[in-house]
Amino acid sequence: MPLRINLYHEVIRARHEEQYDPLRLSMIGLIVIVIGLAGYYVFALAGKSSLENALLQKQHEYDELQPKVAKATEEEKQLLGELGIAEQVNRRIEERFYWGPILEQIIAVVPPNVQITRCNADILSEGNRRCQITLEGLAAGEEPRRVAEELRVALLERIGGTYKNVTAIFRNLEDGTQKVALDGGSLATAHFNIGLNFAAKATPEPTPAPRKSRRIAEAKP
Repeated sequence: MPLRINLYHEVIRARHEEQYDPLRLSMIGLIVIVIGLAGYYVFALAGKSSLENALLQKQHEYDELQPKVAKATEEEKQLLGELGIAEQVNRRIEERFYWGPILEQIIAVVPPNVQITRCNADILSEGNRRCQITLEGLAAGEEPRRVAEELRVALLERIGGTYKNVTAIFRNLEDGTQKVALDGGSLATAHFNIGLNFAAKATPEPTPAPRKSRRIAEAKP
């Protein structure tokens, strides 16, 4: 059996101890950590650079859109103002007061011996929509003041049947100096000024009964 003698055991031992030296291992670990941190720093720096580029791009887009947004805001305000004016105009048109029907009622109660020489009409306020009509004229008759009073009462009754809160008062009533010829006679005259006030909204007319039910009611004894 051959005999083998290891003359380098001390060298091998020294190399083994050097390989597992704690200081050397610590240095290697520290170098690995430093390399890892450096890699993470490079990665984070690249991510930061990418975010900064994206931020600059978005800021550039925002700067380009900002004038357009301001212009669109001004246009929106202008359009809203125009829409508000249009709505007010439409509301005024829809809620406008028609003078024709009430003038027809006034004409219907004026007798032949009364002449209307002047008529003014106006809406006093937009809130409660009170209307005012001023009638100036000449009444003729044996008692012209009584004729004017009958006209005032007739106006009050006729207008009061359609509108609410109706008032008719004399602002002026005085005897005239001239006489007029009517129906072959000479009649005294009186000058009058009547102020007619009422609410602009007419009293709603009652809804007629359905035709079927009315026929049934007429068929009943």
